[in-house]
Amino acid sequence: MTILEILIIAVTMVSVFLTGNKNNWTWFFAILANVMWLVIGLQRSILVVIVCSCMYLILSFRGAYLWMFKNKGGE
Repeated sequence: MTILEILIIAVTMVSVFLTGNKNNWTWFFAILANVMWLVIGLQRSILVVIVCSCMYLILSFRGAYLWMFKNKGGE
Protein backbone atom coordinates (compact mmCIF):
# COMPACT_ATOMS: atom_id res chain seq x y z
CA MET A 1 0.00 0.00 0.00
CA THR A 2 1.44 3.36 -1.04
CA ILE A 3 1.39 6.64 0.85
CA LEU A 4 -1.14 7.96 -1.69
CA GLU A 5 -3.50 5.08 -0.98
CA ILE A 6 -3.20 5.67 2.77
CA LEU A 7 -3.98 9.36 2.20
CA ILE A 8 -7.03 8.48 0.08
CA ILE A 9 -8.29 6.11 2.76
CA ALA A 10 -7.84 8.82 5.40
CA VAL A 11 -9.78 11.37 3.32
CA THR A 12 -12.53 8.81 2.74
CA MET A 13 -12.72 8.06 6.47
CA VAL A 14 -12.99 11.77 7.26
CA SER A 15 -15.84 12.03 4.77
CA VAL A 16 -17.67 9.09 6.34
CA PHE A 17 -17.13 10.53 9.83
CA LEU A 18 -18.50 13.90 8.76
CA THR A 19 -21.49 12.22 7.13
CA GLY A 20 -22.26 10.43 10.37
CA ASN A 21 -22.12 13.76 12.20
CA LYS A 22 -24.31 15.46 9.57
CA ASN A 23 -21.58 17.99 8.84
CA ASN A 24 -21.83 19.65 5.43
CA TRP A 25 -18.05 19.58 4.92
CA THR A 26 -18.62 15.93 4.03
CA TRP A 27 -19.34 16.93 0.42
CA PHE A 28 -15.92 18.52 -0.05
CA PHE A 29 -14.13 15.48 1.36
CA ALA A 30 -16.36 13.04 -0.54
CA ILE A 31 -15.67 14.76 -3.86
CA LEU A 32 -11.94 14.92 -3.10
CA ALA A 33 -11.80 11.23 -2.12
CA ASN A 34 -13.77 10.12 -5.17
CA VAL A 35 -11.56 12.07 -7.56
CA MET A 36 -8.51 10.51 -5.93
CA TRP A 37 -10.01 7.00 -6.17
CA LEU A 38 -10.87 7.68 -9.82
CA VAL A 39 -7.26 8.62 -10.54
CA ILE A 40 -6.04 5.40 -8.91
CA GLY A 41 -8.57 3.39 -10.90
CA LEU A 42 -7.55 5.03 -14.17
CA GLN A 43 -3.82 4.61 -13.47
CA ARG A 44 -4.23 0.91 -12.74
CA SER A 45 -7.07 0.21 -15.20
CA ILE A 46 -9.38 -1.16 -12.51
CA LEU A 47 -12.83 -0.92 -14.05
CA VAL A 48 -14.83 -1.48 -10.87
CA VAL A 49 -13.00 1.37 -9.09
CA ILE A 50 -13.54 3.66 -12.08
CA VAL A 51 -17.27 2.92 -12.31
CA CYS A 52 -17.90 3.16 -8.56
CA SER A 53 -15.87 6.36 -8.26
CA CYS A 54 -17.83 7.96 -11.09
CA MET A 55 -21.14 6.96 -9.51
CA TYR A 56 -20.13 8.21 -6.06
CA LEU A 57 -18.76 11.40 -7.59
CA ILE A 58 -22.10 12.10 -9.26
CA LEU A 59 -23.91 11.43 -5.99
CA SER A 60 -21.50 13.67 -4.09
CA PHE A 61 -22.00 16.54 -6.53
CA ARG A 62 -25.76 16.02 -6.27
CA GLY A 63 -25.57 16.10 -2.47
CA ALA A 64 -23.44 19.25 -2.51
CA TYR A 65 -25.83 20.89 -4.95
CA LEU A 66 -28.88 20.02 -2.86
CA TRP A 67 -27.16 21.26 0.29
CA MET A 68 -26.02 24.54 -1.28
CA PHE A 69 -29.09 25.48 -3.32
CA LYS A 70 -32.09 23.47 -2.20
CA ASN A 71 -31.67 23.59 1.59
CA LYS A 72 -31.92 27.36 2.00
CA GLY A 73 -35.45 27.19 3.42
CA GLY A 74 -34.21 25.97 6.80
CA GLU A 75 -35.24 22.36 6.25
